[in-house]
Amino acid sequence: MTVRACSAVFVFALLSGPLACSSDDDASPSSGGSGGIAASGGTASGGFGNFGTGGSATGGVGATGGVGATGGPSGSGGSAGSAGSRGTGGSSGAGTDGSAGASGTGGTATGGTGGTATGGTGGTATGGTGGTATGGTGGTATGGTGGTATDAGSGKLLFVTSKTYPANFASSGNAATVGAAQCKQLADAVTQTAGKSWHAWLSTGLSDAITGITGVTGGWRRGDGALGFSSAADIVAGNAPQAAISLDETGATVTAAKVWTGTDKFGKKLTGQHCAAWSTLNTFGIVGLSSATTSKWTDDSIESCSGSARLYCFEK
Repeated sequence: MTVRACSAVFVFALLSGPLACSSDDDASPSSGGSGGIAASGGTASGGFGNFGTGGSATGGVGATGGVGATGGPSGSGGSAGSAGSRGTGGSSGAGTDGSAGASGTGGTATGGTGGTATGGTGGTATGGTGGTATGGTGGTATGGTGGTATDAGSGKLLFVTSKTYPANFASSGNAATVGAAQCKQLADAVTQTAGKSWHAWLSTGLSDAITGITGVTGGWRRGDGALGFSSAADIVAGNAPQAAISLDETGATVTAAKVWTGTDKFGKKLTGQHCAAWSTLNTFGIVGLSSATTSKWTDDSIESCSGSARLYCFEK
């Protein structure tokens, strides 16, 4: 069956092209109508081509050209808008490095002042040694006043014997000579006291104990350095030892021991109280006390000569 179709498109302004008709029997397709020209600001519909293969053509909106129908010339496309200029990037901020802080000023160190060391008063006082102050002023050391001063660097030695003796220990000879020999025998067995001359603190009916040491210069100290007497005159004045004569020749402590003396606190003989010049066991004799720091050091009590006691030895 043969069908023919005709279309006419009317536009308000211009007719875009002649009316065309085609047959289904035509082998070649018909040309599409030219797109309408859109009025400025208006809306224009493009003409429709003959129904063949071509489709509907819609005119461009505004400034856009109409789109041609299929098979017909396409309307010219509108010009693309110009791309906007790319914005210029902001300038990078240039930070300024902070200034380094100023170095602190070193503190001022003042050396300390050495302390003042004062020796103790009374009792046993060792002379103080001056204080050492690093960066400071050396301390002042004042020796102890009064009391018992330890003087290990000067003076003679004295001790109480480690052995005891019967009252007649001198029956074979002079008491002073025999007594001194006993002191030396013990002292020579000890390195600290070896090779020295000694006097035994003994009085008889013919001699006083002080006589044997009156010519000695200086005082006497124990083996540990504690001062007993500062001089022979110290004894003659009746003064007691500043430190008890309680150490033996080896340095061992002898506690509250009895010591043959026959002598008073001034170094004088006590008549009839010396066991017959230390030659008998039948009478009485005066003994001292090794732990005493009073007159009892030499005159503590009267004891029977039948007993035994120690001796005091003074270096000469």
